[in-house]
Amino acid sequence: MVRWTTALILIGCWLHATAAAKADYIPWTYDGFSAAGWGPASSVPPGAPPDGYYLDRAVYGNNRNTTAGVGFSDPSVLPYHGTGAAALTVAALHTSTDPRPDKNHFEGTSRYRLALHLTDDTSGTHGEFVFFSTISNIGPQIFNSLTSPPAQSLQLGNNLYTVTFGSADIPSFGETRAGSLSASVDVQPVAAPEPSTLILAGLGASALVGAAWRRRRNARPSA
Repeated sequence: MVRWTTALILIGCWLHATAAAKADYIPWTYDGFSAAGWGPASSVPPGAPPDGYYLDRAVYGNNRNTTAGVGFSDPSVLPYHGTGAAALTVAALHTSTDPRPDKNHFEGTSRYRLALHLTDDTSGTHGEFVFFSTISNIGPQIFNSLTSPPAQSLQLGNNLYTVTFGSADIPSFGETRAGSLSASVDVQPVAAPEPSTLILAGLGASALVGAAWRRRRNARPSA
């Protein structure tokens, strides 16, 4: 009985290691993003709180009468092809400065919606992972504050993808360098067990039944 129990434990560990190894080789593609910013006005993007105006791929100050803001652009490598768990840059960021110093601010009211687009390469299934955030500034320095859960999960094909929002490196007003938004991707298979797994499970169950039968037989009093 001890031998069978040990064997079953080893089989379970082997199956777990095999599943983890397979996750490392699941191929996927990051297809890019869509971003919308808004502040106090009338029209808003779908799913956004009804108190702002829509700006494609940009977040500007507290009203339309400013040229100060943060713009989103595609990362240097797009589409990005990954396998298993990986970190990636989802967008490049840059700031624009208004020549009027009093217009270089957000007053804590400018927000944005960021949707990341992933494809499960095996099935060709597409998915969208949506995050909401606000930006604000103290002087020239700009800060990002996530307002939605930092991790979003979605099943694409036979795999479960979890995208976790990472850091936001936003250049300060006056800087000419590019910043970035980062995220991490984790993927795990959720497909039905393979035939080999079912066979091993059946063998394990048979071994347990056989061991129980032998115990009962040995426990019978001899005639």
